[in-house]
Amino acid sequence: MMHRFAYHQRGMTGIGWLMVLMVLGFFVFLILKIGPTYMEHYSIRSVLHSFDADTSLAKKSSRMLRQMIRNRLKINSVYDFDMHNLKIKKRPDRFDIDLSYDVRKPLVGNIDVLISFKDKVSIPITR
Repeated sequence: MMHRFAYHQRGMTGIGWLMVLMVLGFFVFLILKIGPTYMEHYSIRSVLHSFDADTSLAKKSSRMLRQMIRNRLKINSVYDFDMHNLKIKKRPDRFDIDLSYDVRKPLVGNIDVLISFKDKVSIPITR
């Protein structure tokens, strides 16, 4: 009596590996396309939060704060940000800043990615 051993394939085939690499490649491509947008948004938020310890804000108007933000954004290499996306309101004890903007990035051909950012930052005024 002769035993026949069945040989079963183990592991993934070449087509399976190709599919995995294509999926990984797509996500790497996506990160490379939209990653800089998130890094720029992080820079904008860090500029806004950098005013938390500023003791000279009590004497500043909303217009002066806007100019200070513009200058700090330039220092942090953020050049394409539209300052009209910042809504600044001065309260007796704080500045309230509403940050709301959209970024459209071309992905492939006529396919774009739309990224929306909405933040509220409150900067206390110390007297």
